[in-house]
Amino acid sequence: MSLDIKVNVIKPKRQTYGNIAERFGEDRPASRYEEATLDLEPKENFHYRPTWDPSFEIYDEGRTKIKMEDWYELKDPRQFYYGTYTINRNKMFEGADSQLNFVENRNFLSSVDAESRDLLKKILLPLRHYEWGANMNNMEITRFGSGTSVTQACAFDAMDRLGLAQLICRIGLIFDASMEDSDEDVAQKSDNASVTASCLHVTRVEWVGEDLWQPLRKAVENSLVLKDWFELFIAQNFVLDTLVYEFAHNHFDQFMSERGVQSASMMTEIFRTWFADRDRWVTAVIKRVVNESEENKTLISSWIDEWAEQALPAIGALADYAMPDKSGEITTACMDELDRKKSAIGF
Repeated sequence: MSLDIKVNVIKPKRQTYGNIAERFGEDRPASRYEEATLDLEPKENFHYRPTWDPSFEIYDEGRTKIKMEDWYELKDPRQFYYGTYTINRNKMFEGADSQLNFVENRNFLSSVDAESRDLLKKILLPLRHYEWGANMNNMEITRFGSGTSVTQACAFDAMDRLGLAQLICRIGLIFDASMEDSDEDVAQKSDNASVTASCLHVTRVEWVGEDLWQPLRKAVENSLVLKDWFELFIAQNFVLDTLVYEFAHNHFDQFMSERGVQSASMMTEIFRTWFADRDRWVTAVIKRVVNESEENKTLISSWIDEWAEQALPAIGALADYAMPDKSGEITTACMDELDRKKSAIGF
């Protein structure tokens, strides 16, 4: 008895989902990023306009002065959709957690001189409020932006900023844990609720009321009330982030290393790694919008200049406090970095 097995190949009528087939044709296989991103926002058959703002439709492209023929041209070069994003960030934040555990377990901060400790706390810890502002701004873009390729990437960025704010909180807790167990400290530690976040309580008061932080706080709060979502994208993700990260996680970090506080670099390495990764996406989005039309280019250039003018006094104030001997040099270097990135985009 023989068994004859036949194999029939069933060819699918199309290679992908309808939204992708309409854009690329039925015979083109799509990547998972494309399937999870392109043409997902509904554009018709809405029941009613938003009752809280009836002048606009849901997903209304008129919420920004920027004009694009196809908003889905603003793709993420990292090709993040939910699966790839969570896998990537899990690895990144696990590495950061290991670094912080190492610094905490070895009690590195206890060997740092008091002046350097105070300076590090003064400059680094209040930035958790800056990161929280960035979280809210990117969620605002997610809410009102056009095209899933932009809005999902901004949602991921918002979650990143929440995670970075939490890491700064963790650093504050490490500062608290590294306090010497003097008699006064032991008495303090009996009230566990107050001591475990004492540094964070202090830095919140500084962010809200201290003159040093008011220029940056003003810039952040001005950005929170912007109506044009793409101007907000430029203000937060390009101008403010470039200047703040260049100062805090480049020049100030180098300054602390020169003072022998290498543990500062260990605790904040994730900020530099994250910013370099995320900057690829921000640059790609702005470059594509600029190349769309001269009107877009002119508008974005004016937004960059306007927000740089607001943010520069904040960087100058921080540089004056942290590195008074070379404050002007540092402020100029931060602005030069913004100009370099602006030039690379095509201005």
